[in-house]
Amino acid sequence: MKNLSGIVAILAAAALASGCAGFGAAGVAPGSTVADVERALGLPNTKLAQANGDSVWFYPGGRHGRQTYAVRVGSDGVVRDIEQRLTENNIQKIVADKTTIKEVRELMGPPYQVAYFPLKQHTSWEYPMVFGSISDWMILWVNFSDDGVVREVLYMRDPEKDWIEPGGDWN
Repeated sequence: MKNLSGIVAILAAAALASGCAGFGAAGVAPGSTVADVERALGLPNTKLAQANGDSVWFYPGGRHGRQTYAVRVGSDGVVRDIEQRLTENNIQKIVADKTTIKEVRELMGPPYQVAYFPLKQHTSWEYPMVFGSISDWMILWVNFSDDGVVREVLYMRDPEKDWIEPGGDWN
């Protein structure tokens, strides 16, 4: 069983290293049309308009949306780029007491889960993630005050992984 999990980890890492091809976007690449994207991936979870006329289409995927891909479409209906948004690099761009709820949505895409805590007067967005291999499950919580500004960024290993695979290796 240990060898099988190693093989799965290697295959997952190879899929991630191959970029967009790893999330089932066969036939979708920069230069593709909106029709190509919708045929291959369906309708996006969220579409965000940008000031320059482009739009970003978000496609959460995997178990609990642990991967969210953003397809940037130009005003001409042609794909500009495709990228994974749930990354450690993007987490570093979220700054407490500065970043806004709008900026987090544009950066990370739609949250997996939203909760409001009336006693603390804040809203928490949850982003389950996976890094490197299938054993690196993480959760990001971004907490906003009622004025829509990030007040806290929490990032930790996902305890659900321990329930699924007791004694699992976290690397």
